[in-house]
Amino acid sequence: MDCKMAQQKIMPYIERKLTDAELEEFLDHVQHCAACSEELEVYFTIYYALQKLDSDDTESFDMQEILKEDMEKMQSHLQKNESVRFMKKFFYVIVGMAVGILGFIGVDALIHGGLSGTVAYQWIAEEEPEQSDAGKMMPLQIKTTEVAEPETNHKKQVIVTVPETEMNMEPGPIPD
Repeated sequence: MDCKMAQQKIMPYIERKLTDAELEEFLDHVQHCAACSEELEVYFTIYYALQKLDSDDTESFDMQEILKEDMEKMQSHLQKNESVRFMKKFFYVIVGMAVGILGFIGVDALIHGGLSGTVAYQWIAEEEPEQSDAGKMMPLQIKTTEVAEPETNHKKQVIVTVPETEMNMEPGPIPD
C-alpha cells in the first residue's frame, strides 16, 4: 500500500469501515511509515476530540496512547478473525472427510449387498474378512445358474412338455 492509498483509508479506519484485508494492509503501512502515522494521529485526534465535545467531557487525554491502544485493539481483532477463519476451514475439512467416508461406506454397502458386508462394519465389529493363502481378500464370487436350452423339434419349434402331475388331472370347464 502506498502513502496516497493509506491516507485515503484513514477515515474509513477511524469509522471502522475497512475490511480485514484492508485493515491489515493499512496497519502494516502506518506502523512503518512515519508520515502516514502522523496523518492518522491528526485525524484520529480531531475525530476523538469532536466526539468528546459532543459528550461535554472536559477531561484531557493522551491521544497518542489512545491511538496506540486503538491500533492494538484492531490488530487483536484481525488475529481473532484469522483464528475464526482457520477454525472454519478446519471444520470444512473434517466435514468433507466425514462425507467422503460415508460415501465410501455407502458404495461398499451397495457392492456387498448390505452394511454387514462392508469393510467398515467388519472393522468395527472386529471381524476378519475372508483371506486367501496370499493374504489378500477373496474376490467377490457371483453365483450363476445355467439356463437349459428348451427342447425343439426339427422345425426349431419349442416342444412343451406337461409335468406328470398335470397329466393325470381331468380337464376342467373351459372358461368363457
